[in-house]
Amino acid sequence: MKLVSDYAVEPAPDLWDAIRPNLAPRPSGIGWWLRVHRLQTALAGASAAVAIAAWLVFAPTPQPNLEAQGYMASHASMSWNEPFADKAGLGLVETIPVSVQSEGGR
Repeated sequence: MKLVSDYAVEPAPDLWDAIRPNLAPRPSGIGWWLRVHRLQTALAGASAAVAIAAWLVFAPTPQPNLEAQGYMASHASMSWNEPFADKAGLGLVETIPVSVQSEGGR
C-alpha cells in the first residue's frame, strides 16, 4: 500500500499568479462605494433636489380659516372689559380688519 506522501506532486507554474490577486485587501467603506458609483450617486442627488424643488413649487398652501378669525375678533371685543385682559393685544385684534389678517399681515 502506498501513502499519499509517497507521491511527488509539483504545483502548476502559474498557480501563484492566480491566487495572488485574491489575497490583496479589498477596499471598503462608504467613500470607496461613492467613488466607484459616481454616476449613481450624482443621479440620486439630482433626483432628490428635483423632488424637493417640485414639492416646494407645487405644494398646496394652507388657506386661512376666516370663520375662526371672525370668532377670535368677536371674542377679543367681548374680552375688553375683563380685568386681566391685555388691552394692547385686544386693540390690535380690533383694529386689523379680517381681510388683512387672512393675508398674513401683507
